[in-house]
Amino acid sequence: METHILDRSSDAQLHVPTFDGPLGRAIIETHIWAVREGLGGATAHDLFDGYCQRLIIHGVPLWRAHTAMETLHP
Repeated sequence: METHILDRSSDAQLHVPTFDGPLGRAIIETHIWAVREGLGGATAHDLFDGYCQRLIIHGVPLWRAHTAMETLHP
């Protein structure tokens, strides 16, 4: 993710992250995919599997993954 600096005064600088770089575009692409799949009724298994595959495609060295869900005690 890139960071742009906005200089509003000579004393302070504000660092604003952007999603213009390759990492930011990959984050947005993965987010859009997850929302579409979730709204389309994908199973939890398919969402998790697809998410892990996308991490690997984008260069994240994923060796293992875990997911969990909160439940109420019966």
